[in-house]
Amino acid sequence: MYEYMGLKAMRMRAGLTQKQLGELIGVSACAIGRMERGLTYPQWRVVCQLAKALNCSTKDLEKEPLSADSRSNNN
Repeated sequence: MYEYMGLKAMRMRAGLTQKQLGELIGVSACAIGRMERGLTYPQWRVVCQLAKALNCSTKDLEKEPLSADSRSNNN
């Protein structure tokens, strides 16, 4: 599972709501939320649009896939 936890941090740092960011890149607030929670893996063009809108690199948005061990250690 991939999580775009960096996405939420960068969005909040930019002072944007999910709705505002979605409007900037042409997706719904729900889509932004699903990306932030790792429920949706966005297409590369969307990742690039996010990075541009948030003035960051695509790597800043990503977090490595979670392994079962790391998930259980965070509980």
